[in-house]
Amino acid sequence: MKHRMLRIAWSVVWGLVAVLLISWWVRSYWWVDQAFVPVTKSTILVVSSIPNAFGFGFVEKSSAATQTWITNQTAEWIAIGEPHYRSDFLTYFQFYDAGVAMPYWLGLLLSAAFAAAPWISMLKWRFRLRTLLIATTLVAIGLGLIVWLR
Repeated sequence: MKHRMLRIAWSVVWGLVAVLLISWWVRSYWWVDQAFVPVTKSTILVVSSIPNAFGFGFVEKSSAATQTWITNQTAEWIAIGEPHYRSDFLTYFQFYDAGVAMPYWLGLLLSAAFAAAPWISMLKWRFRLRTLLIATTLVAIGLGLIVWLR
């Protein structure tokens, strides 16, 4: 039980990250957001939320980049013809010159893994054969459904 409060705080922080990602994900169906945060005199960190994905990256600061937040409606943003956007829910993952865009579900999965990581050492990993057979059956059913739906 050493460092129990630290484990709780770590899990709460990553749980809050997950809740914020979910709310940003829901908002992305109606609004496209971009935030610009100056890092150095010549570099800006851009954090963006597009439908089903979020991204971040570094860009060079230009004389026209004076805004700190841009919000557009999603329908307008898609109508403009954003060249890098694909509406794939599961596979939208792109690397740019100095950034990355990834689906929201991946961010949620990572935050849940980080929240659960400190507690794994406390679990007792003892299974019976019946438990193993049930788990194998559920995995087989899930994989069968995925193949059937495709």
